[in-house]
Amino acid sequence: MRFIKFFFIVLGFSFLQSCSNPSLYQSKHYVFGTIVDISIYGEDEKKAEKVTKAVLEEFTRLHNSLHAWEKSDLTNLNESISKNKSYKNASLELIEIIKNDDYESRLPALKEARDMILNKYNFWPTIKKVIGD
Repeated sequence: MRFIKFFFIVLGFSFLQSCSNPSLYQSKHYVFGTIVDISIYGEDEKKAEKVTKAVLEEFTRLHNSLHAWEKSDLTNLNESISKNKSYKNASLELIEIIKNDDYESRLPALKEARDMILNKYNFWPTIKKVIGD
């Protein structure tokens, strides 16, 4: 008898849980050369769209400012360096990125990721031969 009560209690909670399914907003976009898939749970659609729009506007701004081969602040800097000229129009954001020397603290993680890609998972064996260990 206790089992039957327990069974119906669990069944009742399961039913209630399925009725309170939170809303899901999903949106896919192409930014930074890849597909960005945004999923927002539990918000109404208008608010989720507003937040997604703000995120994508920032991604697009960063993409345009830091693009590696299309005209951008970064390519202007690289061009000045290649011509051995000073570059005085860098954005404060680009200056901050360049000044940030925190990359050294991330080197062990980058080396581990590189080793996993090249050695453990053996992705791109030709590249491994070119760059060596």
